[in-house]
Amino acid sequence: MLLKQAIGVCGVYLLTAILVWVPASVQAEMLGTRQAMQSLSNQPSDREQLISMVQRTEVQERLQAFGVSGTEALNRVNSMTDDEVASVILQIEQYAGGDPLWRASGEKDAGYIFTLVVALAVIGCLAFCWIFFI
Repeated sequence: MLLKQAIGVCGVYLLTAILVWVPASVQAEMLGTRQAMQSLSNQPSDREQLISMVQRTEVQERLQAFGVSGTEALNRVNSMTDDEVASVILQIEQYAGGDPLWRASGEKDAGYIFTLVVALAVIGCLAFCWIFFI
């Protein structure tokens, strides 16, 4: 009898700990074409992102080390096709230090935090059962 109660209490405790990570509500709404185009126009294009990368001082210094001036690099970026620019941006994002802005390191840490919370919930459940039911 006590074992069934302990299992029930542990189950409720674990379920509560897991449900803390689930959002309480989700809201979705339809976007009109105008709203979608405005949201897209506010984001920098791939070419603008690449130009801003080339204009950074550390990139300029690195280019100088390879014998390429900053203006030559900017001229090359401006003469690229959209497909070439997209390919370069994709290659930069695939490098370890080149994570895109929307995939920050906090997203990687969330998995570790979730695992830690579940492990602590299991330990707490076992401790609760040990103290009160054994």
